[in-house]
Amino acid sequence: MTSTNDGVVWTYEHFQPGETFGSVELELDETRLALWKEVYGDDSRIDQTGQVPRGLLVAGMMETYLRVVSPRPPGNIHASQKLMLGSGSLKVGDTVTATVTCLDKVRRKDRGWVTIGVVMNSNDQEFLRGEIRTVWAR
Repeated sequence: MTSTNDGVVWTYEHFQPGETFGSVELELDETRLALWKEVYGDDSRIDQTGQVPRGLLVAGMMETYLRVVSPRPPGNIHASQKLMLGSGSLKVGDTVTATVTCLDKVRRKDRGWVTIGVVMNSNDQEFLRGEIRTVWAR
């Protein structure tokens, strides 16, 4: 994992639109898939095709955000998220690189709103582009 914050609590002032904060390589291995199946049930289609469920990519997006933009102050509010899934599929054993960027920050009614982007790629192909919108606590 690469990150630019070095353990300092992220405050609204830290965010600069366009700045890339870091990236994480996520291996879509059997262990990760087994955890997925514990939560969502065993889907025989996964075993037959070897394809990774797209929802696992969404979980990976959130994991990346939580790992890279950390530590966060208590009291943040997850306001919304957007997902754009690419074409193609990933197989168990593939690795994706997820990169986290500040897309926007704005003050509304004395609150700091931050939009974080996460892009997930593997072998020069984009599989997920997501946005996480948060009301930042401080």
